[in-house]
Order: sequence, then C-alpha cells, then structure tokens
Amino acid sequence: MSRLPAPREVCATEHSESCALHQECERGDRVSCHRLGVRLAQKPRTRRRLSLSARYFESACRLDWGPSCTALGFQLERGDLGRRELRLAVRYYKRGCELKEANGCRSLAL
Repeated sequence: MSRLPAPREVCATEHSESCALHQECERGDRVSCHRLGVRLAQKPRTRRRLSLSARYFESACRLDWGPSCTALGFQLERGDLGRRELRLAVRYYKRGCELKEANGCRSLAL
C-alpha cells in the first residue's frame, strides 16, 4: 500500500460525494479518508474497490485515526487484499488500540 489513489480512480467511477471525500482526504482530513475507505469497502466488494479502500484506511491511520487502523487490520486478517497478513493485521490493531479505538484492542485480545 502506498499513497492515495489518483483522483480519476475514484471520481470517474464513484458517486460525486466520493470525489469530494477524496479531495478532503488529500487535504489531510482523516475522517474523510476513513469515510471513503468505508464506502469503497461496501458492496460491490471487488478486489479493486477493497484495494482502494485499504489505501484510504492506511492514509487515515497515518493521520492517527484509530478506526481506520483497525479497519485495515480487519481487511488484512480476512485476506481482502490477497493473502491473509496476520502479523501486519496485528500491527494495525495495535496502532488502533494505542489510539484508544476499542475494536483494535479487542482484536488484539483475541
């Protein structure tokens, strides 16, 4: 995973609200990054959409938004991005927990 997708990857295929969320995310609004990640992770759950979703969750996590760290951990644990990445999932759960996100802490306890 890396930087945010190019605007055309989201704006051309998604609802206009997604394009607005992308723009806010580019400006450093972690909640917008998270909301767009959630939107892309919902149906239809294609590999492409899940990959885009993970990039937005990763951006929000880097901006210290705990729910995104945990959401990315879930994707990695389930194998949504290819193979299951349990060690990496634990790292994101731990980061979510450090940011006081209860689901991240719960996931670590399991």
